[in-house]
Amino acid sequence: GQGEATNTLVRVDLNNPGPGTIVVSGNDFYSSPRLSLDSSLLAWLTWNHPNMPWDGTELWVGELNGDGSVSNPHRVAGGADESICQPEWSPDGTLHFVSDRTGWWNLYRRGSDQSIAPMDAEFGVAQWVFGMSTYTFAGPRRLVCAYSANGLGQLAVIDLDSGKLS
Repeated sequence: GQGEATNTLVRVDLNNPGPGTIVVSGNDFYSSPRLSLDSSLLAWLTWNHPNMPWDGTELWVGELNGDGSVSNPHRVAGGADESICQPEWSPDGTLHFVSDRTGWWNLYRRGSDQSIAPMDAEFGVAQWVFGMSTYTFAGPRRLVCAYSANGLGQLAVIDLDSGKLS
C-alpha cells in the first residue's frame, strides 16, 4: 500500500560499489535467495500482505543470466495457504525446502508432493528471524536435520534414497 517500503531482490556488483540492480520485484516481501551450485538458477521465497511467512509463501526459481539478471521465473511450490521455508540446493542440484502443506513443516524436494521423511514433526521454525535452518547436506545422498516431535528436539540423518531417518 501507499507508505509501504518497496522490497526486492538486488544484485550487488562487488567490483562497482553502488545501490545494486533489482533482480526480482513485484511482491510485498522476499527472503532466502539461494544460488544453485552451478550458478545457473536462483531460488527465492516471496509473500504478500496480509500473509506473514508462516501463513503463506511461494517458492520461485528463475534462470540466472551472465549479467546477473533472472529470466523465466516460475513458482515451484507454495501459495496463500502454504508456508514454505529454508530452500536449499542439494549437491546434485535438486532444490529442497520445508513446507507445512500437511499441517506439519516437513522436508520436500522440488517435483515431489511427498515429504522426504513424512512424520508428525516440525522441520521448520517460525520465520521471524531469517537465515535459520534445520537441515544441511552431508554428501549427495544424506541430509542431517533437527526437528521437533512430541515437544522434544531431535537430531537425525535422512537417507535421501530410502527416506529412512536415523
